[in-house]
Amino acid sequence: MIDEIKIDTGLVEDPRSQEEKDKDYPHSEVAMAIPLKWNRGIEGAPEYPDRDQNGSLTCVAQSGASGLNTITGKIISAHAPYRRRSNFPGGGMWLQNYGDLVRNQGVTTEDLDPSQRMSEQQMNADVTVATPLNKFLYAFPNVKNIDEIATAIEAQKHSLITILGNSNEYTNVEKPIVIPSDNLNIAHCLCGIYYFTDEKGVKCILVKESWGPNYIRQRIFTEDYLKSRGTGAMYLIPPVVVPPTPAKPKFKFQSILLYGQSNYSIKMLQDILKFEGLFPININSTGNYLSTTAGAVLKWQIKHKVASLIELNSLRGRRCGEKTIAALNLIYSK
Repeated sequence: MIDEIKIDTGLVEDPRSQEEKDKDYPHSEVAMAIPLKWNRGIEGAPEYPDRDQNGSLTCVAQSGASGLNTITGKIISAHAPYRRRSNFPGGGMWLQNYGDLVRNQGVTTEDLDPSQRMSEQQMNADVTVATPLNKFLYAFPNVKNIDEIATAIEAQKHSLITILGNSNEYTNVEKPIVIPSDNLNIAHCLCGIYYFTDEKGVKCILVKESWGPNYIRQRIFTEDYLKSRGTGAMYLIPPVVVPPTPAKPKFKFQSILLYGQSNYSIKMLQDILKFEGLFPININSTGNYLSTTAGAVLKWQIKHKVASLIELNSLRGRRCGEKTIAALNLIYSK
């Protein structure tokens, strides 16, 4: 029986601690609210080159390259990030590891560093070409919330999606439907490129496969399938050109700011943190005070010595109290 066999495509579990994961950029903090256009059917969906991992364990790197293709217009190689993965020489990788490698070490194009129809051994070859395309950030939508996935696709033209399912319901099916099973034997990563509603009005995501042209090239994930089988999602955010002399923000804060709040004062706080190089310049100032903002606030508080290190580390940047507000206003209210 096919469901007695583990289908190993290359997705591995993120081994980081919860403390490390809490430092990731959540979609709910960095994404602006934008209207969604739920088209009826897939007519008009964009077309991107097929990927072919050729039985290697590179689904994350291949799907990530598809995502970069959507926002750069270039056919990106999957080789360099896969070879540089944290668990080398073990097979496969996890989403954040791909995003971190693209951000810090970069990628190049397929014509300069081929990665299609390559074996695992070939994909483990040393990186010998320059990888100058870097400084992409990444954020994590909630894979169980199809509207967040659709928002990522609307804003960045893609969202990587990971699933854990059963091969009987998935392998030869363009639109998989959950078949109850205790044997979830296929862990996989794909690239979502389009959102729409089907003939019954069901919300769906069109995803690109990486298994090659001899297999199904794209699939349709319904809202119910994502809720049941989705395990993670991530999208890449392109770098921006930073003005050589950005304008200094001007704002007077009237009250303390707390983790979990959302308001205009927090938006201005994020602009200030960007001005001082403590908040990523290529993500939006949304006014949502979550983990990304908290990390930057802690750095600001330490930099400006608003309290003792013991006190600041205990708060972990989750509060801009009276001392921090006074220090901010001293610098930015005039």
